[in-house]
Order: sequence, then C-alpha cells, then structure tokens
Amino acid sequence: FEHSKVDVMHSDEEFEKQILDTEDLWFVVFTDGLFCGPCRTAMTNALRLDAALNGLAKVAAVDCEEPANHELCFTRMGVPSPPHAPQVRIFRKGAKDAKSAPGYAGEVLYNANEIAPQIALQLTERVARHALADEIPSTALGTGKIGDFQGDDKQSKPPPPPQWNGPTQNDMPQRSRVGGGMRGGGRPGIGR
Repeated sequence: FEHSKVDVMHSDEEFEKQILDTEDLWFVVFTDGLFCGPCRTAMTNALRLDAALNGLAKVAAVDCEEPANHELCFTRMGVPSPPHAPQVRIFRKGAKDAKSAPGYAGEVLYNANEIAPQIALQLTERVARHALADEIPSTALGTGKIGDFQGDDKQSKPPPPPQWNGPTQNDMPQRSRVGGGMRGGGRPGIGR
C-alpha cells in the first residue's frame, strides 16, 4: 500500500501531526498488522472508501502491531489487545488537537465483530457523501437528481415471487402400512 492514497501511520507523533492537528475529516482503520486476512480486507475496503470519497475526506491506517503504535492503539484509542478485528473510526472535520479537544479519540464506525465489512463500507461511504454534500462540486460525477440520466426515472419492478416453496403434502410419498394386505408377511410372492 505504499503507492495508495491510504496513509499508513507509523508512530504516535505521525498520527498527531497528520490526523489530529488538521481540520480534515478522517476515516482511520486500526488493524492488528497489515497481513492477516481481515486486516487485508480492511485495507482493501479503505482503498475503496478513499476512491469513493474522492478527496472529500481522507483515509489512513494504523498498524497496531508496530511497537511505535502500541501506546496510540491500546491506551489512547482503546483498541482491544491482539488479536482483534479491524476497527474503523471517524475523526471529525475541524479542530481535534489536544488543546481544542482533550482526550478526543474519534468515534468507532465499524468493528468487524459487529457488521459485515462490505455493509459497513457502503454505509460509511453513503453517510460521508451526504454529510459532505455541500462540498461536492456540481460538475462531479454522480451528482444530479432523479431523471437527469437516461433510464434512472424508471422504477424497477419487484422480483417475481418464488416459483417453488418446497414440497406440499400431496407431493410427499405416502407411507405404506406394514403387512399392508400382502400375503406372506408383507413380501410379494415370487413365482406365485
């Protein structure tokens, strides 16, 4: 992720300078390393979020596995001890520094133990776009109202009802009675 738009914080000081000492809105992913499966998924989702927000907000990651980040992660931000699921926090737009907002630790938006990552990403993106709507230029891709684009004013039909909801009582095989009227204890006679 060295060439991506997601900044990886390597120290408490870097976090202070780049996130808390700025006026920008930040989404920060706290991971338990950068290479575990859930951590890689969280980083991929962070890249998608950054692309969707297109500069309206910034996205960063903190590798809680790095010793330089232990104080930040586990003491200041209250991230659970490892192993923990990735956690996404939002850091508000405006003053967040120690003088303006003492003890400010952002707000947890997503914890992988609570909601599926793709759902959290969609919700986060939508909320951010709506919250920052006045900052989106009118010429940006994806702005407009219903009817501005060909075919978007048509309502889609609901999906058809299911064609088969399982077997009915009439479809079930009927049980035969033991000894049901056959001679010889229920066995058909061979050659009789």
